[in-house]
Amino acid sequence: MVKLLSLLAIAAAVGTSAVVATPVSTDDFLVFDKPKLALDGNTAGETVQVALKTAPASRVVVYFDAPNTKFDKCALEFTPDNYNKPQPLTVVSLPFLSIAPAERQMPITFTAFSDDCTYKHYGKSTSLPTVRDKEKTGQCQVTGDPHYRSFDTTALYHYQGEGDFYLVQSDYVTIQARQGPCFSKATCIVALAVRYGSSSFIIDANQADPNTCVQQITNKLDGATVSKTRSGTTTSVNVAFNAGSNLKVDIIGSGKDRYMNVYFDAANHLRGKLGGLCGKFDGDASNDFTARDGTVFKTQPIIDYAAGDMFNKKPGFKNTDLYKFGESWRVPGDDNLFKCRDKCTGNSGAKFPIGTPVTECKRPDAAKVVCNKPTPSLTTSSSLTTSVTATPTSVAIVTTPSVPASSSSSSSAPASSTSTQVSSVIGSATTANSGTSSSSSTTTTASTAATTNPAGGASTSTTATGTFTDPNGAPAQPTVTSTTSASTSSAATGSASSSTTAGVNTSSSSSTTAAQGTTSSSTTATTSSSSTQVSSVIGAATSITSSTTTSASVPAAASTTTTTSVPAVITTSSTSAAVPTKTQIQTSTRPGTTYVPLPPSCPKPIVVFPIPPGYRVQPSLPRYTGPEPKLPAYRPLPAAPKDVLDAAAAQCGKKIVSVDACDEDVRRFVAACEADIRAQMNPDAAYETHRLAYTHVCSRCVLSKAKEPFPDVARAAREAAKKHCFGSNACDQQCLQCTERGCLQCRDNERFEVVGGKCVPRTVVQYPVQYFAPKPVYRALADDEVTPQLSGDEAALAAEDPSYNPAANVAQDSIMVVSSAEEVKGGDDKKQDGGAGAAASSAARMALSTVAGLVAVAASLLM
Repeated sequence: MVKLLSLLAIAAAVGTSAVVATPVSTDDFLVFDKPKLALDGNTAGETVQVALKTAPASRVVVYFDAPNTKFDKCALEFTPDNYNKPQPLTVVSLPFLSIAPAERQMPITFTAFSDDCTYKHYGKSTSLPTVRDKEKTGQCQVTGDPHYRSFDTTALYHYQGEGDFYLVQSDYVTIQARQGPCFSKATCIVALAVRYGSSSFIIDANQADPNTCVQQITNKLDGATVSKTRSGTTTSVNVAFNAGSNLKVDIIGSGKDRYMNVYFDAANHLRGKLGGLCGKFDGDASNDFTARDGTVFKTQPIIDYAAGDMFNKKPGFKNTDLYKFGESWRVPGDDNLFKCRDKCTGNSGAKFPIGTPVTECKRPDAAKVVCNKPTPSLTTSSSLTTSVTATPTSVAIVTTPSVPASSSSSSSAPASSTSTQVSSVIGSATTANSGTSSSSSTTTTASTAATTNPAGGASTSTTATGTFTDPNGAPAQPTVTSTTSASTSSAATGSASSSTTAGVNTSSSSSTTAAQGTTSSSTTATTSSSSTQVSSVIGAATSITSSTTTSASVPAAASTTTTTSVPAVITTSSTSAAVPTKTQIQTSTRPGTTYVPLPPSCPKPIVVFPIPPGYRVQPSLPRYTGPEPKLPAYRPLPAAPKDVLDAAAAQCGKKIVSVDACDEDVRRFVAACEADIRAQMNPDAAYETHRLAYTHVCSRCVLSKAKEPFPDVARAAREAAKKHCFGSNACDQQCLQCTERGCLQCRDNERFEVVGGKCVPRTVVQYPVQYFAPKPVYRALADDEVTPQLSGDEAALAAEDPSYNPAANVAQDSIMVVSSAEEVKGGDDKKQDGGAGAAASSAARMALSTVAGLVAVAASLLM
């Protein structure tokens, strides 16, 4: 597996003059290759070709969005040269959590902006009719001790096997659960191991620190965004997969008395492709209990038996269909991610459901955009092209600015330069280009040659090669070559060209970050400059890059800056040239993919990351190196009198109340609560366990309905979300931790408790503690663990769109354009090659991840 490449380009700064944008209106300015886009829920993505109808006078950037939809980019860029060349846009429909009353009509809306503020379509919109099917996603729930609800069956069943079992097994996503003893009679899930494509990680309830409960098995986590929140007794982990599936885990308690609730929403494109204790997800409840060898056990007899033998203790249990079904999904040692980690046999056949990065997007509000029109050039014009060519071992960057051979500018007119800077972050490191001293060593050799022509022009070339010695003893890195040439001419100045070739890590001054090793070298010249930055994040890391600017008034000067980060081999050069400059960065990670800076007169594309309201992304995840998650031992308890159990169980219906607009039957969760108390789970823990489960399922359902295209359905869902404080709706003043499922933790935990998403006066239930497992230990939240609630304009936006999370909306400073007609399709359409550490697909596998408020797009290439 080869780790490579993430680029984010920020547009060069130029002089501007402000022009107020016109209000949004409808206009038909695009051409599509189909009159209507049909998004079949059984496929991961569809592609539509987009072009402009008429030639523009300058660059045009088109932004787009649609509810419950992801795209492989958030903007398309057209020029007078390529305006009629169709550009592919990959579209992924996210699953809904309820069946619609009719086919969903949900158009994609496009809005145009331009370099030229007088462009006739500036700020205007058009749409592409798009239809979705009526289907809903499948959800598997495993709660308490444990109660299984499969994808296609609404009834619960109970399987108390000890060890490691497949909850979900497929070529795309696999979830392995470690079940161990809990309370005095049952088992609970205490850890999960997850494989998504070529990425894998574990979630371990043994970890008392919420920051270490999720651990990476592989070097990076492609295609998944991990976020967390917690209350005084529960840590909640959300893992959003880029093709629409979602995994939510509640870790309740700690130490010997911890266990998990697990909820997995399977996107529709996985329909009929899954197996495991969660069932097949094919819409047919009669085959939910299909063994790994294909044997189909009848559904109703298994459910009936499980209801009568909840703890699987009756004589003859091992002869039952329930036992045979459960044991067939026991994980073999050679694919047990807890044991074989990145060397498991199942890794070789794993593949991503979709072969391109996708994200939700949000169009800029044209009514609020101020058009900043570039100031015309006063002297000369030039072009600057920077190309980046990536291979598994090296990156080469070639920068070539050019200025016309003749110019009307005088010798007193200062030249201007554009500086490009690249910062790279590996793994979970954080980089800040601050010039910190390093103990690394560099050896450099150089040669220079100069020539003068009769016309007064001159050229100079410099070649430098170097070797870098890592202070930690890492082997030498592959060579990176950077070549820069420049020429200028004016009435009083001759032409000149300069070429610099440097080996990797050529350096005169160095800095290090997070033990990765960063070196930088610079050749300084006197020019006035604007700055372009490129920052890279590989893995779940944070990159902070500062720009460098040099200035002077000497017209024919040149500057070269080379920055190299180890071991991600990335080099950048910058050269002076006259404004305006035209910059283009090309990368070979996928044929036809181009990263271009945003035109200075256009607003920033907004990427919406899958972070639930009230959750925060963890900047980095620790590596899983062992030991394996521990299985607890049974803790014998004295037999409890029936009246004691009945009295405690009778409170379940009062603690778990019905939620408006929720399709789930609350009685099922009340019944599960009662069953766990009769298994001698601590009553307070049982109330919280199944209240969390019910409110999670309901909040997801309500928030999904709020996005439906049917006005009555969406209106009722928004009202329910506001009533129960779901999504980003404000919680009551007694609430401390407000999340997507309402209040998670009240400020005064002794006097208040959460019921129906709100804090209400606590009803104390008295019970003899000697008959029940210990109550989960309460751990107070630190100030930095509490997520602030929305107010003002943001609160108003949340009322209209309860899933709105300002921390998940990130304006990025670049656009990615697919300039060829290559269609990027899902994993089913790609020929897959195997290899535990080798290729999962011939397509680039790229993951989007961020920290709230940080502009960062993480990407990697698996060869």
